[in-house]
Amino acid sequence: MVRHSASMWPLSTVALCLICLSGCGQLRAAEEVRSNPGRRPASLTIRCLDADTGATLPAWAIVVGPDGKRVESNDDPELFVVSNNSFLFEKSYTLPVPDGRLAVAAERGFDYAIGRKTVDIGHGANQVTIPLKRIADPRAHGWYCAPAHIHMQVSKSNPKYSHETIVDMMSWWPAAGGYDILINHAMGVGEESLPSTVWGWNADYFPAGRWHPPHGIPYDTLYDMGEEFRANPEGHVLFWNLQSYVEPGSAGSESYLPGRYNVPLVADAGQECVDQGGYFAFAHTGGGNSLEVSVCLGQCSAINMGDLAFVYDRWYRLLNAGFRVSVVAGPDFIFTNGARFYAKVRGEFSWKSWMNAVRRGRTFATSGPLLFATVHGLDPGEELRLDEPGDVQVRVEAVSKHTFEAIQIVVNGEIIRTVATEGDRRSVNVDTTIPIGQSSWIGVRTIGHPGEEMVWEDVDDPAVRPRFMRQSHTTPVYCLVGDRALGSVGALNEIAHWNEVFFRDWVEKTARFPDESDRRRALEHFSRAQKVIEGMIEKRQRPQP
Repeated sequence: MVRHSASMWPLSTVALCLICLSGCGQLRAAEEVRSNPGRRPASLTIRCLDADTGATLPAWAIVVGPDGKRVESNDDPELFVVSNNSFLFEKSYTLPVPDGRLAVAAERGFDYAIGRKTVDIGHGANQVTIPLKRIADPRAHGWYCAPAHIHMQVSKSNPKYSHETIVDMMSWWPAAGGYDILINHAMGVGEESLPSTVWGWNADYFPAGRWHPPHGIPYDTLYDMGEEFRANPEGHVLFWNLQSYVEPGSAGSESYLPGRYNVPLVADAGQECVDQGGYFAFAHTGGGNSLEVSVCLGQCSAINMGDLAFVYDRWYRLLNAGFRVSVVAGPDFIFTNGARFYAKVRGEFSWKSWMNAVRRGRTFATSGPLLFATVHGLDPGEELRLDEPGDVQVRVEAVSKHTFEAIQIVVNGEIIRTVATEGDRRSVNVDTTIPIGQSSWIGVRTIGHPGEEMVWEDVDDPAVRPRFMRQSHTTPVYCLVGDRALGSVGALNEIAHWNEVFFRDWVEKTARFPDESDRRRALEHFSRAQKVIEGMIEKRQRPQP
């Protein structure tokens, strides 16, 4: 499995243990056959169908044995077996199983309910077909989804999987996961000089930009080869829609090059991305010390949720200051129920129309619930203008294959209305009005349980895993009342203070640069960011006409 930070090594250890246990299980099965030559080893072939159309669906499944434990994988490549022994497959999947009664659960994306069956296993080959029922059809309403942050594991210096294996899997794996768009992120481009322990895409395998699968693939998935630029303590950032990779792809403590200098700076790498028409989002809920500087400089357009948690504090502060920053989501590594985001396309679906929707902020991020919300008929990311204070209409439809607690309407970071789910607790519809007295941003989110956040430590614990699948949030609608600008002076001052304490002081006292001109350039980035804030404060302090 792919891991990209120290906090995730426990999951990598779990994956390694699962591989070892799988090998032990196969040895035990082989020994049992040798001791009883007349016995045929049992196997189970799993297939999924659309419950309405009967079409075969790429999907993923888990199998629980009579002992209550998940059945381990066969000898397929690890890439096809993700955490907790979940098996990805295009048309079917066959694995060795123990005799007795097995429970099988299959899933595909967030728009199908979980399909479950029990199977009584005898010797030899066994089969099970599981129908999957749609709970929503986002595409029918123009919503198309992608993981904003994900890596598929390959390195030219350490080719764990062949080029052909990766290409074959990319052709159908997005469909099994329920993705319409697959954005992969290279790490550490220019890999000829990198150690064999480096994970990530090699630029020689798949250059930046559009990637086209072989002809004959029956899925209309769109592909983009993006990049994760890693520069702790500045943070990890995501680039899409690139014409060429931003090299060397890392800096500071994340650097793979001699010296471990803090160059390129995130602001320099981000500007190179933007200059070539790329899209720049901050990973890990905005973690790192340069998010606010990048936003002030007009580079960073979005914050990614779901690659560590759904934590909104820094995003809300930027919104409260008047910056328009969208929300996206991606799980970082290959995880079947991984967080993702949806963008609303108007007209024909294409990479261009989808990227246009992303740039306009017509998005919602989710780790499970599908969240369709409008404010006064406007989609997320759009602007509503009112001549004077008044009521606005908020309509919400949320549906999920897992239970969740409630939807919440959020105005300027404050929860102003909560509507709990009822019945099976997997859906809620809201049509209400809320008062708006000043220029405000209006967002909608779902919650699992009050006070809970999605954290990686939950992923491999079946007892708490369902709670993992309950978070979602829209990019806000920006409501302007009269001539007043959006955002408060207090939030702007907080961001200015953050930039001083966490960015400027780091540049002056701690950062390592090969030349003092690099330090001066970093301080220039800081000064330009602070001037943007000063201008916004001045505008908000002007007397209202």
